[in-house]
Amino acid sequence: MYDMVLMMGACNNVAGAAAHQTQDVPRSRWTVQFEERILENVARTPDKSTRGLAAEYETDNSTVHRVLRSNDLRPYHIQKVQAFHGPDGATRRMFCTWVLQQTEADPLIVFNILFTDESNFDRDGVFNCHNIHHWAEENPHDIRKSRNQVRWSLNVWGGMIDDELIGFCVLPARLDGETYRQFLEDRIPDLLKVRPLERRAVMLFQHDGAPAHFSARTRQFLNERFPDRWIGGGGPVAWPPRSPDLNPLDYCLWDLIKEFVYEDPPNTLEALENQVSILPEDDSYESRCFGMAIVFTVSVYGHLSATSGARQPTILPSIVLLEACP
Repeated sequence: MYDMVLMMGACNNVAGAAAHQTQDVPRSRWTVQFEERILENVARTPDKSTRGLAAEYETDNSTVHRVLRSNDLRPYHIQKVQAFHGPDGATRRMFCTWVLQQTEADPLIVFNILFTDESNFDRDGVFNCHNIHHWAEENPHDIRKSRNQVRWSLNVWGGMIDDELIGFCVLPARLDGETYRQFLEDRIPDLLKVRPLERRAVMLFQHDGAPAHFSARTRQFLNERFPDRWIGGGGPVAWPPRSPDLNPLDYCLWDLIKEFVYEDPPNTLEALENQVSILPEDDSYESRCFGMAIVFTVSVYGHLSATSGARQPTILPSIVLLEACP
């Protein structure tokens, strides 16, 4: 510190010149012992920052980086995943095993599952300040309003089968079993009437275990409309709870949809409803959804690989599915 003060005085308090002068000041030498201490520290606390290591060993950040990279160590982001409860793991394994068994009998079965989901679109939208930048010669001091006191939102239903978007519908904010059953009776036949009759005859309907999906009237309708061909709570095939990664809409589609909706952030509920009503369903947008059934299949196989050591899944069915894409 005393040396830096002298440098600043010699350079008339010009920081840039002082920094240039200090480049010749010797730093801590990179010895075998120094490298081993850093590696041992990282092994004990792998989430420690390089700045923290540099401060602890009285060296600079770039030296710590070089030590780590020379030993083939790379920084990886921590991923947030859905928390499981009790028997969730066993339920997921049972469902994944069922998918594997069905795929062995019919490699195209995944393409005949009508995946459905609901998502909430609110006033604040989706905004990550770390991914948004404004390039300019001077700071424009851009802002993005959020956490409004006056709030509104839409509950949007979406469905897809194969790589085709079936449609998007606005549901009541508070969805109960009777309203949901009425929606299925009124809208599902219209949404599916454009599909060939032979495809509808083998189609499987999927929804998650939300309370509105579990009502007796809803299950009665699904048993009549999709006999032994629906996936969900209380159905012929149980959908594993807390498993958004197994639904291609939850896995990636909603993120794409919200990118479109919030590209021009709506300021009123009517504007948000209008954005949802014109959600693109043309070929250019559907091409971004191509292979979502493959993503689902790979996700299932990946889960089996991670949780079921007794059976090593094969990637061959995924290749067969990929080649069978229309």
